[in-house]
Amino acid sequence: MTATGIGALDHLGIVVADAPESAGAFSALSGLPVPQIRDNHGEGMRARGVQYRGEPIGGGTHAAWFSLTGAGVNLMAPNGGPSPWSDHLEALGPGACYLAFAVSDSAATLEALAALGYPTVQTGRTGAGASYGYGDAREELGVYLEILPGRAAPGGIATPDAAADAPRLAAIGFVAPDVAAAAEGWARVLGLDAPEVNEGAATLTMVGGVRLELRSQALEGAPVIRDCTLGVAAAGLPPDAGAEAERLLGVRFRAG
Repeated sequence: MTATGIGALDHLGIVVADAPESAGAFSALSGLPVPQIRDNHGEGMRARGVQYRGEPIGGGTHAAWFSLTGAGVNLMAPNGGPSPWSDHLEALGPGACYLAFAVSDSAATLEALAALGYPTVQTGRTGAGASYGYGDAREELGVYLEILPGRAAPGGIATPDAAADAPRLAAIGFVAPDVAAAAEGWARVLGLDAPEVNEGAATLTMVGGVRLELRSQALEGAPVIRDCTLGVAAAGLPPDAGAEAERLLGVRFRAG
């Protein structure tokens, strides 16, 4: 466990415009069954005290959860008023919005992230009553950091286990205008030594083995997740399904 309390990645959150359509595309790509679409409506979230930037959250999501080996993927279509997900979709379109980490003490981790310059912008309670929150690291790291109570914590999340043949989320690929700065920021969050930058690229490996792969690209603004690597059978990923998933999710998934 690091000084921030962050350990292994729990899941990658991707904002989409249409949950059923996007779930179908990711199912075709990954070989996983299409999950039930969950209605995380704003009224229920407000009843759990969820606040976004100091106000009761405006809306919720329709969400599709995929259990991959090592870390999951959550596809979220915003519904209703202001939220981190609706703001992302409006400003940037479909794409990766946050990385979620399960921790033993979410309040302490959010406080540690705020001390690093990543303020808490959303707070609330899970369905089991435990506290969680979002740290805003978008400017330096390109994503929100969702901090969740882990299985060992009272009321902690219990994400579904992956099937034995489920693909593995092996790597998350960022493009960044300043790779060294992004790598240093992620190293602070993860409690790692800052990696060397070679030919405009750097890699950090998180607890649990998922890699963060950073590479240089001229951008006006923050780093962006462009692609992810799935550990799959040697046959790779269906090319047509991959193109459709990239169109709907804003992220390219490749075999590796």
